[in-house]
Amino acid sequence: MNPKNYVKNVLITESRDTARLVERFSNSRNIRLMHGILGLSSELAEIREAHGQDEIDAVNLKEEMGDLYWYIGIMIDELQVDPDTVLTVHSINEPGYTDPEARKEMLGHAIDVMTVQIGEASDLLKKAIIYGKPLDEQKLAERLKNLDFWIAHSLFLYQIKPGDSRETNIAKLKARYGDRFTEAAALERDLAAERAILEKNNG
Repeated sequence: MNPKNYVKNVLITESRDTARLVERFSNSRNIRLMHGILGLSSELAEIREAHGQDEIDAVNLKEEMGDLYWYIGIMIDELQVDPDTVLTVHSINEPGYTDPEARKEMLGHAIDVMTVQIGEASDLLKKAIIYGKPLDEQKLAERLKNLDFWIAHSLFLYQIKPGDSRETNIAKLKARYGDRFTEAAALERDLAAERAILEKNNG
């Protein structure tokens, strides 16, 4: 089957009930959950890219993991689940991973697991928004809880506390936006100032 015929056949089985799709995509709940999933996917891609560098920048890792937490926070709020049931206090101990290569290998494994968790969460939303299937909120919350565990695991590898990552994330965003989000502030970021905040809060 040549490419043109393949695409024609794809369109035969595509969900194209525009009215229902517009309704689902315009639902504020779906918008917030999609925002969370898209954000988790893009931030994890940045973490994977950073993992491909020769050395892991712990300050950057702390920031990017904090961004993952931020998107999880949006989804926790929209699902109306107790944050304490998703963002738990971890006592993960990672002895023996002081060797940079060993830590990097373990981080790579954590990234792989998080990729699966985000993929499964995306599938739950896809089925709800595209196919009209009831959203399995419990499974979605479980995926977020699993993400929390592996984020914490990754941070502990580099002696970073999850709570510190979240606090630094909020400090960075307050410096960027002040009291409220604006598109202009999102597009016109002072990266040097944000890096200074991240380094100040590192340790």
